[in-house]
Amino acid sequence: MKLISQIFFLFLLTILNCYSSENINFNEWKKNFKKVALANDISEKTFDTAMQNARFLPKVIEYDRFQPEFYEDTKTYIGKRTSTKKLKKGLDFLRK
Repeated sequence: MKLISQIFFLFLLTILNCYSSENINFNEWKKNFKKVALANDISEKTFDTAMQNARFLPKVIEYDRFQPEFYEDTKTYIGKRTSTKKLKKGLDFLRK
């Protein structure tokens, strides 16, 4: 469970930067994300297992950009709902 949480956390941090360019090649993104994961003590086996079925889904990006109830991209949405304090509190909780 801890490992999944770490991968998800890394994914969120990376995706915020990656989605700013819609033309990014997904396979290139996965290679770069793997470097970030490995640098943060995620084993290659764990990364490969977690990402083996990951694929680019254009509809997800489309739905993210044009949500029916309001328009906020992922970066804006997360930026409004999180803070350094909440992140620290979550990481402290995870460590316990």
